[in-house]
Amino acid sequence: MFEERIWVLWVVRFHPEYKFQGPRFRSIGENSGEEFRESVLIPELDKMRTHKVKYRFVIDFSGTEVFTPSFMHEAFGGAVRKGYTELLGAYFVAVPDVEEKRVRKYMTDADEETND
Repeated sequence: MFEERIWVLWVVRFHPEYKFQGPRFRSIGENSGEEFRESVLIPELDKMRTHKVKYRFVIDFSGTEVFTPSFMHEAFGGAVRKGYTELLGAYFVAVPDVEEKRVRKYMTDADEETND
């Protein structure tokens, strides 16, 4: 029987600066989606990829006060555009339904863009 393993990225617990999400790009302001993607999300996915076991990736946003569409688009859509397609099957915890639908669309659109 297949044993599913879980890999959790606790955003605010270990990266409290993202309690309030910033803008899309570093050049615009602090705690940007670009910064989160490059300094937190992709390194975490790279660590997960080094294991020979398949994991279900979970992003836990517990404690996040503000969700900004530009942050989510740049972080998650941008990671998918860079080839991190395992995000398409990720679980999101403590993300409002409307925000989760939005970020899933960003990721799906990014995947379609790279496959055209």
